[in-house]
Amino acid sequence: MDLRDLLQEVKNSNIDIEEALGKLKNLPYEDLGYANIDHHRELRNGYPEVIYCEGKTDEHILGIIDKMNEKGSNILGTRCRKETFNKVKEVYKNAEYEELSKILKIQNHDIVNIGKGKILILTGGTSDIPVADEAYYTAKFLGNDVEKIYDVGVAGLDPKLIYLIGRLRYRTSFGQNVLIHSMEVAHLSGSLAEELGADVAVAKKAGLLHDIGKAVDHEIQGTHVKIGMKILEKFNIDEEVIDAMKSHHEEYPFGTAESFIVAAADAISAGRPGARKDTLEQYLKRIGELEDIVNSFDTVEKSYAIQAGREIRVFVDSEKLDDYGSVKLARDIADKIEEELKYPGEVKVNVLRETRSIEFAR
Repeated sequence: MDLRDLLQEVKNSNIDIEEALGKLKNLPYEDLGYANIDHHRELRNGYPEVIYCEGKTDEHILGIIDKMNEKGSNILGTRCRKETFNKVKEVYKNAEYEELSKILKIQNHDIVNIGKGKILILTGGTSDIPVADEAYYTAKFLGNDVEKIYDVGVAGLDPKLIYLIGRLRYRTSFGQNVLIHSMEVAHLSGSLAEELGADVAVAKKAGLLHDIGKAVDHEIQGTHVKIGMKILEKFNIDEEVIDAMKSHHEEYPFGTAESFIVAAADAISAGRPGARKDTLEQYLKRIGELEDIVNSFDTVEKSYAIQAGREIRVFVDSEKLDDYGSVKLARDIADKIEEELKYPGEVKVNVLRETRSIEFAR
C-alpha cells in the first residue's frame, strides 16, 4: 500500500486514524532491526533499493525480500550465494539467478526505462567478466538501456585494424549484426579448437577477423573474403590466421584444422534460429525450390511448404502409390532435399495418402 492508497482508505473510513499512523510509520522506512528499508526510493528515484547480500545471513536476506515483496517492489540482490538463492527460490518461484555475476532477481512489475541514452559496458579481460556482468544486470534491472561488449581473447592487433573491426557494428548480414556475429564466431572457434586440440589463438583470431572485408566491401570491389585477405596481409597478420579465415565460404580449399573450425563456427552463429532474417525475395525463392524438388516426383499430386519451409506436406495419388510406397517416397524426398538445398535446422517431410470409398444407396 502506497501513500495515496493509505489516504484513500482513511477517506473511505476503512481504517481509523491510529491505524493509519501506525502504517505511515513504516511507509517510507521500515526498521527490521538488522536492516532499514527505504520503501519510497522507487517513488523518488524510479528504482527500488538493492540488497547487498554479502555479509548478510540467509534469514536476513529473506526477511528483507519479504518486506519488499509486500510493497510490490522489484527485488535485486547483488553478491548473492547460490545456496542463498536456492532458499529464496523455495519461497519465491519467480526468482531468477545469474550464476556468473551472482545476481538475484525477483520481478514483480514491468521495468520502466528511466535512463538517458545507452550504457555501454566494456571489458578487456575474461577475469573482469563477472564484475561486468554484475554491472550489466544491475543497470538493466534499474531501468537503463544497456549493451555489453566483452573481450574475446584476441590481443596485439593494430589500432587501425581495431577501427575496421569497430565498423562492423554498423554492418548487417541478413539482419544479423556482423560485429556481434564475428565475436560469436571467435568464441565458438576458440571453444571448438580447445576441444579438438587445435591452435586456440589462431582459431579465435581467424574467427574474429573472418568477415573483416565486410567493413569496406561497399567501397572496394571483390568478395568480402578476398578483401579481408588483403586487409590482413597489409597488417602483417600471420599466414596461418589468413589460411584459417579464407575458407569459410569455401572459396578456397580447407588447408588446416583451424579453417574447418572457423567455417563450422561461422555456420553455427549464422544458422542458429533467429540469428538472421530472410528478405521476401529470398524467402519465396527458397520455398519455391523446396516445392519444385517435391513436385519432380511422378507420384506427387501437389505439395505445400509450411512453417517457413520447416515442413513440406506432400499429397500423392493413392492409385499410383500404396502405403509402403509412401514411406519410401518420404525418404527419397528427404534425401533429395539434403542433396540439393542448404537450410538451417531440419525439414519435416509429411506424405499424405488418402483413400476414399464411395457407394450410393438407392
